[in-house]
Amino acid sequence: MTAPVVVIDADAVATSLPESSPAASTAADPSRDRRTRRRPWRSALVLGLIASIVSGAFAWVPSLWYDEGASVTAATRDVEALGVLVRQVDAVHALYYWLLHQWFELVGYSAFALRVPSIVAAGVTVTVTVLLVERLASRRLALITGAVLLVLPRFTWAGGEGRSYALSLMLVTLASLLLVCALQHRGDVSPHRRRVYWVAYAVVTGLSIVLYLYVALALVAHAAVVTVLLLARRLRWREAVPFAITAAVAVLSTWPLTVLAERQKGQVSWIHPLDATTPHAVLVTQFFPKAAPFAFVAWLMIALGGALLVRGFARRPLLAALTIALLTAPTLGLLTASVALTPLYSPRYLTFSLPAVAVAMAVVVDALPRRALRIAGIAVIVALAVPSYVGQRMPEAKQHSDWNQVADHVAERTAELGLVPAGSGAPGSAPSSTAGIVWGGLRGHPTVTSRVIAQSYPQAFAGLGDVNASAPPRGLWERNTALDPALLSGYDDVWYVVSNHSETQQEKFAVFRDAGFELRETTRFSRTDVYLFERG
Repeated sequence: MTAPVVVIDADAVATSLPESSPAASTAADPSRDRRTRRRPWRSALVLGLIASIVSGAFAWVPSLWYDEGASVTAATRDVEALGVLVRQVDAVHALYYWLLHQWFELVGYSAFALRVPSIVAAGVTVTVTVLLVERLASRRLALITGAVLLVLPRFTWAGGEGRSYALSLMLVTLASLLLVCALQHRGDVSPHRRRVYWVAYAVVTGLSIVLYLYVALALVAHAAVVTVLLLARRLRWREAVPFAITAAVAVLSTWPLTVLAERQKGQVSWIHPLDATTPHAVLVTQFFPKAAPFAFVAWLMIALGGALLVRGFARRPLLAALTIALLTAPTLGLLTASVALTPLYSPRYLTFSLPAVAVAMAVVVDALPRRALRIAGIAVIVALAVPSYVGQRMPEAKQHSDWNQVADHVAERTAELGLVPAGSGAPGSAPSSTAGIVWGGLRGHPTVTSRVIAQSYPQAFAGLGDVNASAPPRGLWERNTALDPALLSGYDDVWYVVSNHSETQQEKFAVFRDAGFELRETTRFSRTDVYLFERG
């Protein structure tokens, strides 16, 4: 027979004690408070480590793709060239590119190294989220939230992506924690410590906006939280003044970036106006890419979780306000701006709202009456996430990119045929053989050449001469010089890498024939054709 277990309901205790009071958890269970003070970070760190492992597992398998190629081409330049670049384009990513550049200086460049900062940021995000939710509610809800967050499809996508989404998510979550600390600790700490919280909040918020401009929408969500607390009389007006000041400082300090980004708004001209596909983008792609069954279950849970949070507002006002605001305000703000100003909405831009998604879902699991049911609920969520996770770790998971397959093929065949002597230099150095490569177009991106494949996987093309390279670029992407027979002089074997939808392949074939080359090999990948020509 199982011994009876006495369970103290933290929510019930919270009914009689305000959310902001540290005494709430102590009064509920003194031994729990001692354990919390003794090892406050252990559970959060363990879940954070699991999140990094989940995000990092098989992250080396998918090929880099267009967006990550942009990260590579920018971050592998010297600092001066990077400065020239961001004054023309991609200023909104300047800090991220600079951080990547410093990272590559430290560890060297590789496709996996590109993704490591996101893998680490994913783990930190889960750790901070667990600490945040435990501060606002209970350890049980915090652990459930962390477990849900680390398997959300958009989260595992961001954690394996060489872009700034995971890092901006980390900073927004940290800013939310600092905001909660500043709002909760009003009468039980010194004025100096309160100022530290607010200054830290301003710094982290400003950094997050500089890292990724769209994160300013998280500041809108935080403003909504403060407004709700004021209207609900859970916050006095004078207590809201520090938030107004720090928010103003964050906005003003990042205003030059906003002005520069406005001048470069042409770089988001690819974003389409809102249309009939927008509901699917919001309900599925935004948080649950390529995981419609997961999205269906998740939104049912989010709706129920939101209702439970609203019903429990009197007990946990800050948790309810922060979750609902972060879940709704950024999306509504971006959709509104897309209608009123210019198309700006892209589903992945709202990645930083993921902790709110996890909290809303976790509230439902936490409300289940038995531990076995809660474990089963988490298991169902994990099971629903598995197909999406597996799909994200396939070789062509990212926009069907086949770059790593192309690179591996060229490297293997070049070695087998002995086209390049051993110990040849990396692309960009003087050719060390009579073998070269001609770059064609990149499928789906008419202004970009397939040379980005070599920039993403440089070792695969080491020693091959770049036949049709143009002058060093001032913009993001390198250009091609028009191919003519004179450029092919001095080469005996030449690769031609081009989009399989290119309309200029036959023109290039004619140039090869005129220069005395014959087609030796043809290899077709899902989006790229690879040809090997040899001099007849």
